[in-house]
Amino acid sequence: MELLEPPATVRTVLSFDFDGTLHDPASCPPVPKRFFDTIRRLRDDYGAVWGINTGRSMPYVVEGLVESGFPFLPDWVVAREREIFQPGAAGEWLPHEPWNRHCDREVHGLFAECRALLDRIRHEIQEHTGAEWIQMDGEPAGLIARTEEEMAWIAPRVERLAAGHPHLGWQPVTHVSARRSAHHDGEMVFTWPAYRMLTRRRTG
Repeated sequence: MELLEPPATVRTVLSFDFDGTLHDPASCPPVPKRFFDTIRRLRDDYGAVWGINTGRSMPYVVEGLVESGFPFLPDWVVAREREIFQPGAAGEWLPHEPWNRHCDREVHGLFAECRALLDRIRHEIQEHTGAEWIQMDGEPAGLIARTEEEMAWIAPRVERLAAGHPHLGWQPVTHVSARRSAHHDGEMVFTWPAYRMLTRRRTG
């Protein structure tokens, strides 16, 4: 994958989600060629820079770019909805270290603060459903329902349990990754509002 020549003056900024927006695993190719043609034209005509903002971790972003046959790299990637990376001269991905370290501290602090609530949600879901609970270090907690009906039962209960915490949000996801979609019908992840991170930065 090549690096596009940067525009002389940036006049347009474009940001795209990846799964279900740029990338459709059911299509061939997963990302249409006309998208790349359009990006080149917008760069030439309107000084456009562009990036990807996704819930994927950076290794899975790279995997998706390769699988989709990207001819050139985006100008930046926001991975896991928070970590910023930019391509280096050799095509390697360079992290924005100060920001990414700050995000890591915020995420670990939030999940330590919410541990009892997440344990309660997990107990409720596992006691009454067969949904799979997923949680990795530094990632939002989440669960994967076996059917749409099971997710319909889960969603209002999670909403009720999480409603009392000012910093914890939840998001049902109707599109699941290709490696999951053959076996699961729905996914839900827990996130935190961006304003929390910004508020803490302002107040020290």
